[in-house]
Amino acid sequence: MRIFQAPVAKTGGFTLIELLVVLLLIGVVAGAVVGQISFLPRSNVLESTSKSFQGSIIQMMDLGQLRQQDYGLFVIENHFKWLQLETLEENGELKILWQPIDPEVHFDTEFEIPESLVLSLVVDTQPVALDFEYQEEDLTPSLIIQSDGEQVPPLSIKIQQTEGQSWSMLHLDGFHEPEVTLYAE
Repeated sequence: MRIFQAPVAKTGGFTLIELLVVLLLIGVVAGAVVGQISFLPRSNVLESTSKSFQGSIIQMMDLGQLRQQDYGLFVIENHFKWLQLETLEENGELKILWQPIDPEVHFDTEFEIPESLVLSLVVDTQPVALDFEYQEEDLTPSLIIQSDGEQVPPLSIKIQQTEGQSWSMLHLDGFHEPEVTLYAE
């Protein structure tokens, strides 16, 4: 004779389908969050650009001391590039030229500023006009970092949002690493 057993009631745990649905929902939510993070708010773009610029200046100060080389920061419109000082003898005369950095330097020497930001230079509380038309052979830096790490002239670099009232200032006093100050709306 066969004994019939009643089905046992579910006492705990989840079925495979329930677990897959939960994992799918977690994936969708995580994807949405990561998608939102990649579109940083303007203030985060401002802060990250300012910190990047600061890091670039510090790196050039260190490189100048290491290589005993003078470097210059050439700034126009929405980008800046690093130059190195070259002295050449031509027809018995010593000629000083600012040239693009030697390709053996293993980091970027030209940077684009995001379109949502505007770059300006300030020396002694006076804005400095940036030349938007230039010839590649006539590059004159706005800032010179000497081989001893000093910066000439002492200046501030203002990075401002095109829309809104937030901006940052990189202060270069001539002797120390640049400091970044953020100003919010």
